[in-house]
Amino acid sequence: MKRLYECNVLCIEKTAVSGTDGVYRLTAEYPEIPKPGQFVNLYTGSDAMLLPRPISVCDYADGKLTLVFRAGGKGTRYIAERVGKSGEKLTVSSPLGNGYPMERAEGKRAFLIGGGVGVPPLLYAARALRLMGVHTTAVLGFRDSEGVFLEEEFLKTADEVHICTDDGSRGFSGNAAECLRRIKGDNCAAFMCGPRPLLKAACELLADDSTNEIWVSLEERMGCGYGACVGCVTNVYEDGVAVMRRVCKVGPVFDGRNIIW
Repeated sequence: MKRLYECNVLCIEKTAVSGTDGVYRLTAEYPEIPKPGQFVNLYTGSDAMLLPRPISVCDYADGKLTLVFRAGGKGTRYIAERVGKSGEKLTVSSPLGNGYPMERAEGKRAFLIGGGVGVPPLLYAARALRLMGVHTTAVLGFRDSEGVFLEEEFLKTADEVHICTDDGSRGFSGNAAECLRRIKGDNCAAFMCGPRPLLKAACELLADDSTNEIWVSLEERMGCGYGACVGCVTNVYEDGVAVMRRVCKVGPVFDGRNIIW
Protein backbone atom coordinates (compact mmCIF):
# COMPACT_ATOMS: atom_id res chain seq x y z
CA MET A 1 0.00 0.00 0.00
CA LYS A 2 1.28 3.44 -0.91
CA ARG A 3 2.13 5.74 2.00
CA LEU A 4 3.11 9.42 2.03
CA TYR A 5 5.85 10.90 4.18
CA GLU A 6 6.72 14.50 4.99
CA CYS A 7 10.49 14.33 4.64
CA ASN A 8 13.07 16.87 5.78
CA VAL A 9 15.21 18.00 2.87
CA LEU A 10 18.87 17.91 3.88
CA CYS A 11 20.53 19.09 0.69
CA ILE A 12 19.83 19.90 -2.94
CA GLU A 13 22.44 20.88 -5.50
CA LYS A 14 22.96 21.03 -9.23
CA THR A 15 25.42 18.32 -10.26
CA ALA A 16 25.58 18.69 -14.06
CA VAL A 17 23.93 20.17 -17.11
CA SER A 18 22.14 17.81 -19.50
CA GLY A 19 21.52 19.71 -22.72
CA THR A 20 19.79 22.89 -21.54
CA ASP A 21 18.43 21.32 -18.33
CA GLY A 22 20.04 21.04 -14.92
CA VAL A 23 20.60 17.71 -13.18
CA TYR A 24 19.99 17.91 -9.44
CA ARG A 25 20.89 15.76 -6.45
CA LEU A 26 18.38 15.84 -3.58
CA THR A 27 18.96 14.20 -0.20
CA ALA A 28 16.19 13.87 2.38
CA GLU A 29 15.42 11.98 5.55
CA TYR A 30 13.34 8.92 4.70
CA PRO A 31 11.90 6.15 6.92
CA GLU A 32 11.76 3.15 4.53
CA ILE A 33 14.49 1.10 2.91
CA PRO A 34 13.83 0.87 -0.84
CA LYS A 35 15.07 -1.86 -3.16
CA PRO A 36 17.41 -1.12 -6.07
CA GLY A 37 15.33 -0.24 -9.11
CA GLN A 38 12.32 1.09 -7.21
CA PHE A 39 11.11 4.68 -7.48
CA VAL A 40 9.26 7.22 -5.36
CA ASN A 41 6.68 9.88 -6.17
CA LEU A 42 7.50 13.49 -5.32
CA TYR A 43 4.63 15.91 -4.75
CA THR A 44 5.03 19.60 -5.54
CA GLY A 45 2.35 20.79 -3.14
CA SER A 46 1.12 23.17 -5.84
CA ASP A 47 -2.57 23.15 -6.78
CA ALA A 48 -1.50 23.84 -10.36
CA MET A 49 0.56 20.60 -10.48
CA LEU A 50 -1.40 17.89 -8.69
CA LEU A 51 0.21 14.86 -10.33
CA PRO A 52 3.34 13.55 -8.61
CA ARG A 53 6.72 13.23 -10.30
CA PRO A 54 8.17 9.69 -10.29
CA ILE A 55 11.92 9.63 -9.57
CA SER A 56 14.12 6.51 -9.39
CA VAL A 57 16.00 5.89 -6.16
CA CYS A 58 19.66 6.76 -6.65
CA ASP A 59 20.89 5.75 -3.21
CA TYR A 60 19.82 5.03 0.35
CA ALA A 61 21.90 4.81 3.52
CA ASP A 62 21.52 5.64 7.20
CA GLY A 63 17.94 6.82 6.85
CA LYS A 64 18.75 9.17 3.99
CA LEU A 65 17.30 8.95 0.50
CA THR A 66 19.20 10.35 -2.49
CA LEU A 67 17.48 11.23 -5.74
CA VAL A 68 19.18 12.51 -8.88
CA PHE A 69 16.88 13.91 -11.55
CA ARG A 70 16.79 16.19 -14.57
CA ALA A 71 14.77 19.36 -14.05
CA GLY A 72 13.37 19.33 -17.56
CA GLY A 73 9.68 19.97 -16.91
CA LYS A 74 7.56 22.36 -14.91
CA GLY A 75 7.14 19.98 -11.98
CA THR A 76 10.77 18.92 -11.58
CA ARG A 77 11.96 22.52 -11.97
CA TYR A 78 9.48 23.59 -9.29
CA ILE A 79 10.83 20.90 -6.94
CA ALA A 80 14.45 21.79 -7.67
CA GLU A 81 14.07 25.54 -7.35
CA ARG A 82 11.28 26.03 -4.80
CA VAL A 83 10.22 22.90 -2.92
CA GLY A 84 13.49 21.12 -2.44
CA LYS A 85 15.44 23.75 -0.54
CA SER A 86 17.53 22.68 2.42
CA GLY A 87 15.54 22.69 5.63
CA GLU A 88 12.15 22.44 3.94
CA LYS A 89 9.83 19.44 3.84
CA LEU A 90 8.93 17.45 0.76
CA THR A 91 6.06 14.98 0.41
CA VAL A 92 7.46 11.65 -0.79
CA SER A 93 5.65 8.36 -1.35
CA SER A 94 6.76 5.00 -0.04
CA PRO A 95 8.95 2.95 -2.45
CA LEU A 96 6.94 1.99 -5.56
CA GLY A 97 7.20 -0.65 -8.28
CA ASN A 98 9.28 -3.79 -8.52
CA GLY A 99 13.04 -3.39 -8.51
CA TYR A 100 15.96 -5.33 -9.91
CA PRO A 101 16.26 -9.01 -8.91
CA MET A 102 19.78 -8.60 -7.57
CA GLU A 103 20.02 -12.27 -6.58
CA ARG A 104 20.19 -13.17 -10.29
CA ALA A 105 23.74 -11.79 -10.35
CA GLU A 106 25.13 -14.41 -7.98
CA GLY A 107 27.92 -16.39 -9.62
CA LYS A 108 28.04 -14.02 -12.61
CA ARG A 109 29.80 -10.87 -13.72
CA ALA A 110 27.44 -7.90 -13.51
CA PHE A 111 27.04 -5.04 -15.96
CA LEU A 112 25.29 -1.78 -15.11
CA ILE A 113 24.28 -0.10 -18.35
CA GLY A 114 22.72 3.35 -18.32
CA GLY A 115 22.26 6.54 -20.25
CA GLY A 116 21.52 10.08 -19.04
CA VAL A 117 19.00 10.18 -16.21
CA GLY A 118 18.84 6.39 -16.44
CA VAL A 119 22.22 6.31 -14.68
CA PRO A 120 21.16 7.22 -11.08
CA PRO A 121 19.24 4.02 -10.14
CA LEU A 122 22.27 1.97 -11.15
CA LEU A 123 24.35 3.41 -8.31
CA TYR A 124 22.10 1.85 -5.67
CA ALA A 125 22.28 -1.42 -7.60
CA ALA A 126 26.08 -1.14 -7.64
CA ARG A 127 26.15 -0.86 -3.86
CA ALA A 128 24.00 -3.97 -3.53
CA LEU A 129 26.27 -5.91 -5.89
CA ARG A 130 29.34 -4.83 -3.97
CA LEU A 131 27.86 -6.21 -0.75
CA MET A 132 27.18 -9.47 -2.61
CA GLY A 133 30.82 -9.70 -3.69
CA VAL A 134 29.90 -9.57 -7.40
CA HIS A 135 32.40 -8.15 -9.88
CA THR A 136 30.64 -5.14 -11.40
CA THR A 137 31.30 -3.12 -14.54
CA ALA A 138 29.42 0.15 -15.03
CA VAL A 139 28.94 1.44 -18.59
CA LEU A 140 27.49 4.94 -18.38
CA GLY A 141 26.49 7.11 -21.33
CA PHE A 142 26.04 10.88 -21.54
CA ARG A 143 25.62 13.50 -24.26
CA ASP A 144 28.94 15.22 -23.61
CA SER A 145 31.60 15.81 -20.97
CA GLU A 146 29.59 18.59 -19.28
CA GLY A 147 26.68 16.21 -18.75
CA VAL A 148 28.65 13.56 -16.84
CA PHE A 149 27.50 13.03 -13.25
CA LEU A 150 27.92 10.46 -10.43
CA GLU A 151 31.27 9.32 -11.88
CA GLU A 152 33.09 9.65 -8.57
CA GLU A 153 30.44 7.63 -6.75
CA PHE A 154 30.61 4.82 -9.31
CA LEU A 155 34.42 4.76 -9.17
CA LYS A 156 34.15 4.11 -5.43
CA THR A 157 31.52 1.40 -5.82
CA ALA A 158 31.97 -0.55 -9.08
CA ASP A 159 35.06 -2.55 -10.04
CA GLU A 160 35.23 -0.97 -13.49
CA VAL A 161 33.68 2.23 -14.85
CA HIS A 162 33.41 3.16 -18.52
CA ILE A 163 32.24 6.69 -19.32
CA CYS A 164 30.77 7.17 -22.80
CA THR A 165 29.83 10.40 -24.56
CA ASP A 166 27.85 10.82 -27.75
CA ASP A 167 30.17 13.52 -29.04
CA GLY A 168 33.40 11.79 -27.98
CA SER A 169 34.42 14.62 -25.65
CA ARG A 170 34.98 12.20 -22.76
CA GLY A 171 35.86 8.52 -22.52
CA PHE A 172 34.44 6.18 -25.15
CA SER A 173 33.07 7.90 -28.23
CA GLY A 174 29.55 6.54 -28.67
CA ASN A 175 26.72 5.27 -26.50
CA ALA A 176 26.82 2.69 -23.73
CA ALA A 177 25.55 -0.15 -25.95
CA GLU A 178 28.37 0.41 -28.44
CA CYS A 179 30.89 0.37 -25.60
CA LEU A 180 29.32 -2.77 -24.16
CA ARG A 181 29.82 -4.54 -27.49
CA ARG A 182 33.59 -4.23 -27.01
CA ILE A 183 33.85 -5.40 -23.41
CA LYS A 184 31.02 -7.83 -22.74
CA GLY A 185 31.61 -11.41 -21.71
CA ASP A 186 29.47 -14.51 -21.35
CA ASN A 187 27.40 -15.60 -18.34
CA CYS A 188 26.71 -12.08 -17.12
CA ALA A 189 23.88 -10.28 -15.37
CA ALA A 190 22.93 -6.92 -16.83
CA PHE A 191 20.87 -4.27 -15.07
CA MET A 192 19.87 -1.32 -17.26
CA CYS A 193 18.03 1.98 -17.37
CA GLY A 194 17.99 4.77 -19.92
CA PRO A 195 16.66 5.79 -23.34
CA ARG A 196 14.64 3.09 -25.10
CA PRO A 197 16.93 2.84 -28.20
CA LEU A 198 19.92 2.25 -25.93
CA LEU A 199 18.11 -0.44 -23.94
CA LYS A 200 16.90 -2.18 -27.10
CA ALA A 201 20.40 -2.27 -28.57
CA ALA A 202 21.94 -3.58 -25.35
CA CYS A 203 19.26 -6.25 -24.96
CA GLU A 204 19.78 -7.48 -28.53
CA LEU A 205 23.52 -7.66 -27.91
CA LEU A 206 23.18 -9.69 -24.71
CA ALA A 207 20.32 -11.95 -25.79
CA ASP A 208 22.55 -14.08 -28.01
CA ASP A 209 23.83 -15.90 -24.90
CA SER A 210 21.15 -17.88 -23.06
CA THR A 211 23.16 -17.75 -19.82
CA ASN A 212 22.91 -13.96 -19.60
CA GLU A 213 20.43 -12.34 -17.23
CA ILE A 214 18.94 -9.15 -18.73
CA TRP A 215 16.90 -6.81 -16.53
CA VAL A 216 15.64 -3.48 -17.81
CA SER A 217 14.03 -0.57 -15.97
CA LEU A 218 11.68 1.23 -18.34
CA GLU A 219 11.00 4.95 -18.23
CA GLU A 220 7.40 5.90 -19.01
CA ARG A 221 5.19 8.88 -18.28
CA MET A 222 3.14 8.12 -15.19
CA GLY A 223 -0.05 9.67 -13.86
CA CYS A 224 -0.42 8.10 -10.44
CA GLY A 225 2.64 5.85 -10.10
CA TYR A 226 0.87 2.97 -8.34
CA GLY A 227 -1.33 1.32 -10.96
CA ALA A 228 -4.65 3.14 -10.69
CA CYS A 229 -4.68 5.28 -13.83
CA VAL A 230 -3.29 2.70 -16.33
CA GLY A 231 -1.40 5.51 -18.04
CA CYS A 232 2.03 3.87 -18.32
CA VAL A 233 1.36 0.54 -20.03
CA THR A 234 3.97 -1.21 -22.15
CA ASN A 235 3.88 -4.31 -24.33
CA VAL A 236 5.65 -7.46 -23.15
CA TYR A 237 5.54 -11.18 -23.77
CA GLU A 238 4.28 -13.53 -21.06
CA ASP A 239 4.52 -17.23 -21.91
CA GLY A 240 4.86 -16.25 -25.55
CA VAL A 241 1.72 -14.12 -25.57
CA ALA A 242 1.81 -10.34 -26.10
CA VAL A 243 0.16 -8.50 -23.20
CA MET A 244 0.01 -4.96 -21.87
CA ARG A 245 1.43 -4.35 -18.39
CA ARG A 246 1.63 -1.28 -16.17
CA VAL A 247 5.20 -0.07 -15.85
CA CYS A 248 4.59 1.46 -12.41
CA LYS A 249 2.98 -1.64 -10.92
CA VAL A 250 4.39 -4.70 -12.70
CA GLY A 251 7.64 -2.90 -13.52
CA PRO A 252 9.48 -0.67 -13.85
CA VAL A 253 11.89 -3.59 -14.14
CA PHE A 254 11.17 -6.26 -16.75
CA ASP A 255 13.06 -9.22 -18.19
CA GLY A 256 14.76 -7.68 -21.21
CA ARG A 257 13.99 -10.73 -23.37
CA ASN A 258 10.25 -10.21 -22.87
CA ILE A 259 9.97 -6.54 -23.83
CA ILE A 260 8.30 -5.82 -27.18
CA TRP A 261 10.37 -2.97 -28.50
